[in-house]
Amino acid sequence: MTESVYDQQVRRQLREATEAAARLRRERDSLEEEIGPLRRALEDALQRAAGAERRAQEWEQARDQECLNTAVVFHEYHRRWQSTIVEARRQAARAGRAEAALAKLHEGEEPVGALGLRMTAGQWIAAWNAQTPAERLQHAQRILNVCRELAALRTDEELAEAAS
Repeated sequence: MTESVYDQQVRRQLREATEAAARLRRERDSLEEEIGPLRRALEDALQRAAGAERRAQEWEQARDQECLNTAVVFHEYHRRWQSTIVEARRQAARAGRAEAALAKLHEGEEPVGALGLRMTAGQWIAAWNAQTPAERLQHAQRILNVCRELAALRTDEELAEAAS
C-alpha cells in the first residue's frame, strides 16, 4: 500500500522537527558542558583576584609598618595582581559568550502550559528540549505509533470505500 501525500508530509515534518530538536539539544548540551568549566574558571580567577587584593592590602600594611617591602617586590606583586584581573575579565567574557550562545539555542521557545494537541511549534520545541534523551525517544516512538495507527485506519477506510 502506498502512503498518501498527507501521511508523507506528516512523516517528513515529524522527521524534520525531531532532527532539528535533536540537533538543538546536542548543541545546547555541548555549550552547557563548555559553560560549566568556564564558570568554575571564572570563580577561581575571581577568588584569586580577591585573594590578591587582600594580599596587596596586607603587603601595603607591612611596608608601612616595617618598611620591609622594596619597590621591586611591590612592582612584581602588582604586575601579578594585574595579570590575574586581566585573566578574570577574559574568563568572564568567554563565559558571557557561551551563555549568549546557549540562550540563542532557546530562541523561539514559548512557555509550555498544559500539554496537549494545541501546542505551538515553540511550545513543542521547549517541551522537547526539557525532556531527557530517554523521554525524547519514548515521545518519538509514541508519535510514530500514532502515525502507523492513522495510516492503518486510513487504509481500512480506503478498503471500505473500494468495497462499496
